[in-house]
Amino acid sequence: MFLAAVLLAAATPTVSSSIKAHSDRPIGEVAACVETEFDNVGVSENLSTDAGRKVDFRLKKQGDTPTTALMSFEARHDGTLVLYGFGDWQNAVEPMWKTLARECFPELQATTKPR
Repeated sequence: MFLAAVLLAAATPTVSSSIKAHSDRPIGEVAACVETEFDNVGVSENLSTDAGRKVDFRLKKQGDTPTTALMSFEARHDGTLVLYGFGDWQNAVEPMWKTLARECFPELQATTKPR
């Protein structure tokens, strides 16, 4: 049991930076848009969670399997939107948020302060 917990902790990237905001847009619509934007530069996976929708972003070289998630976007049932950057991608959170806001939730374009 302890070994499983250690392996799970090692496999889960630590959150380095995040941006959080609130939107009244339908979470399915937001998550689908984010998935499209992530797919323009890498590989995404749009998942259903208890809290709402989660879209993971990975890089993939041609012929390779995708890497671990570098960014993760959550659209929660309560309208909360969160973009997380992991590891070396912590500095990409703010520019990625600006891109996602412009394309997916323009009313939040001014919300760009990483935590």
